[in-house]
Amino acid sequence: MNFIVCDGDWGVRVGGGIVCAGQLSAVTAEELRTSLDQGSGLTWEDAMALKDEVLILFASVFAFLLLKKLL
Repeated sequence: MNFIVCDGDWGVRVGGGIVCAGQLSAVTAEELRTSLDQGSGLTWEDAMALKDEVLILFASVFAFLLLKKLL
């Protein structure tokens, strides 16, 4: 299976068409898989930090809603 990639930004035309602001090229599924395996993702440290931030956000919203209900 082949995929189309854009080395620039994707955009949408007024009529709903998709445009690429760079150069289009085709890659195979294997090329895409190997490029993803080369460390271009979240590390465990990044994932844990993100999880902590989401929990803090959830607790903050919960506390705000609780205070709003009490007052």
